[in-house]
Amino acid sequence: MKHRRPLRCIDLDAIGMRPPWASGSEIAGMTQASVKRTLGQILGELKGIDDRLKRADDSRAVVHRRLDEVSERLSHVEGEVEATKKTVNDMKPVTDDMAQLRTQPAGAGTLGRWL
Repeated sequence: MKHRRPLRCIDLDAIGMRPPWASGSEIAGMTQASVKRTLGQILGELKGIDDRLKRADDSRAVVHRRLDEVSERLSHVEGEVEATKKTVNDMKPVTDDMAQLRTQPAGAGTLGRWL
């Protein structure tokens, strides 16, 4: 099971919100039903926030998995490119020799015409 972050307490005064029970005179006017309704709303908001955090965690996990897959594929491609590069470098002297051998008969034919 994944570790869940603990919920943080929010300082409502710091963000400009005063709860209905902030002062003693307001408490007297609140009924138990309104307190339960307010707490229910707060709990609903917290559940919504928790659900969004879980979806964000899941989304990040998918992104990291895809990034790992791309990284692995890139490593394989780099290895193949290095192998191909080595093969081409090994073939280059042979190719140069073949080009020289092809030009020699043409040069000999030209020389034979001059003589």
